[in-house]
Amino acid sequence: MAMSYNACGDPCPETCADQGNRRNCSLDDCIKTCVCPVGQVLDGLECVPSQECGCILSDGQYIPNHSSHLNSDCDQFCTCMEGELSCFSYSCDANANCTIEGGVRDCHCNKGYIGNGGTCRKAPGEGKALKPEPITIVDCPPDINKTVPICEGGAMMTWQPPTAVSNEGLQVDLMIETHHPGTFLEPGVMIQKVKMSTYCLQRENVNPRLASISPTALEIPEGHCATPEGDILENGNSYICSDCTEECVCYNGALVCREVSCSQFATCSNQGGKRGCYCLDGYHGDGFSCDRSDCPEAFHAFGSSCYYFAGGPRLNFDDARSFCKGMGADLPVIETQVENDYLAEMNGENQRAWLLAGRHVDNDYIMERTGTSLEYKFLADPLPEGFNSIQFSVKARGEAHILLSTGKDVSEGGYEIVIGTDGNTRSYIALCPGCDRSLNIRTENILSSTEHRRFYITITGRTIHFGRIIDGYTQHPLQIFVDHSAGGPLDVNYIGFGTNGVRGEWAFYKTNSWLNGADWSFEYWHGSKPSDDPKMTGCIQLGYGCPSHWVDVQCSELLKVICEM
Repeated sequence: MAMSYNACGDPCPETCADQGNRRNCSLDDCIKTCVCPVGQVLDGLECVPSQECGCILSDGQYIPNHSSHLNSDCDQFCTCMEGELSCFSYSCDANANCTIEGGVRDCHCNKGYIGNGGTCRKAPGEGKALKPEPITIVDCPPDINKTVPICEGGAMMTWQPPTAVSNEGLQVDLMIETHHPGTFLEPGVMIQKVKMSTYCLQRENVNPRLASISPTALEIPEGHCATPEGDILENGNSYICSDCTEECVCYNGALVCREVSCSQFATCSNQGGKRGCYCLDGYHGDGFSCDRSDCPEAFHAFGSSCYYFAGGPRLNFDDARSFCKGMGADLPVIETQVENDYLAEMNGENQRAWLLAGRHVDNDYIMERTGTSLEYKFLADPLPEGFNSIQFSVKARGEAHILLSTGKDVSEGGYEIVIGTDGNTRSYIALCPGCDRSLNIRTENILSSTEHRRFYITITGRTIHFGRIIDGYTQHPLQIFVDHSAGGPLDVNYIGFGTNGVRGEWAFYKTNSWLNGADWSFEYWHGSKPSDDPKMTGCIQLGYGCPSHWVDVQCSELLKVICEM
């Protein structure tokens, strides 16, 4: 119940702290005051029934109900529950003191230690303890600011100013004591490294010396982990290595690591005292994946692009491109597998959409010449990821060789296609350079010494297709099913070429291209595609059969529209 006003109230009202004992009350006259209802007493500023009062400690101090108290020596802890006092012994850790901090009396760990006061452990500090021995001393090169070879082992070292931490975890100057012929570290310091560390140490009037110091471990608390840099991680915490290529989590005393990489739109740096991948200005994300921050409404951000997935009517290639241009965008150009898979997923399974690509948009080519001795030359650039088709032409009297190879060296093997051998009468495919013919057919006068003859090679699954192109259409197809006990065909990354016994002139064509002029660096064709008849299928779509594969189709087909800006 609430207090009430009394014009002549008790000047020393009864409280929970002195029930029945009006201590030091010398006032006899009444005063105007607020009084508690009959049967209640003051507990602080509130009126409570006397049976709800708190407890009186042994020293006469009162503590309210449902509260606790630690005495001035921090050796007794008492609680008051429903008027009943319970006390038990309490003690501080040997590395703690009984003090008041933040208005609270308790056991508080000493500087250099962490814990709850009842239990304290040495703070991790910033490094690992190192013994001053053994130390090997040699003269440093004059320019110690460069990476230089040292000692007989040919190791490499880079100058770093030596830093140290005291045993209490405080940053201190690293003291160097020089005694001929060696240099010794002052006892009781920790160098901020865990692995073998090598430093050049220099003082006034002392020649530079090279000190190689072997570390010994500082005690690591149970469940914690030590990083290679000497930091100590609590269980569940993580860190990223200095070049942001590995992220490690402390799990029950063991580091569990995985390879990571920053987004191409992020930088590896220290921010807020923590190293990590941080998105560049204009991008947002977790640093491993960063997307544009300025995409218009209804566009989806992914990497450096903004995409619009149109839900309207399906359009032919030209109308689809006009639609995107009307939004300040264009049809998408795909540069990576990640981007390809993202568009396929967002577009929907088996939902086809146009890409900003065309078949034989121009006849750009690379011209090469070969001599009479069969020495394979290789195209300088690797084939695009996902490659499976090329077109080329050759002018030679006979025996032109093509090598589909993993690397730019004949010794790495590959599939060999020989055109116009046996007096320009036969052609064949072999499973390696110089191997027996796996498929050998008659191709009378397939090569010419006066004009270029154009050919195509397409790899689909485990089958190689080879044939001639006449007036834009394929002729004379050769094909071989390639079976490997290792589980699949050889990856083709480079194209080699040469002639044997005759001179040759070659042209390798840019058969597929992005219409915006971007480099064609990625291909992901569906099986049996692209078509060998480009005149019939001049445009390229995403999502046929397998959602992320490409197919070349007639440009008049009606497909979904994705726009990119």
